[in-house]
Amino acid sequence: MSNEKNDSMSQSDLVNMFTCRGCGSILTTYLIKPVKDQILVKQKCPNHLENVLRIPLRLKDQCISHFRDTVFRCFKCGQEATVDHVKFSDWTLIKLSCPTHGNKIPTHKIWSTIYFDISNRVDATP
Repeated sequence: MSNEKNDSMSQSDLVNMFTCRGCGSILTTYLIKPVKDQILVKQKCPNHLENVLRIPLRLKDQCISHFRDTVFRCFKCGQEATVDHVKFSDWTLIKLSCPTHGNKIPTHKIWSTIYFDISNRVDATP
């Protein structure tokens, strides 16, 4: 029972991990990869510096909605972008198209397990 507190995070703590501390903007997540028992997450704010998170692997499911909200965003400006092209290999490489910057933005490199979870929007709707 002593580990119970470490097996989850509060919703506000999760939101803070995916929000810029400098300006409050939603961060763009452009890299998600497993490293031992953690998930390495690289993020960028359109107005500030990049951010690197190390999330315990056991918290993956709690982070899926936040990954979904932050992966499909323009690397340059942070606005929502649409998927232009997806390439599957050891990774899922996502080329996005931004309404402002088109598809001239860097490719996002996402761990395939996470991509599968965030691209299958199985939200419970009757």
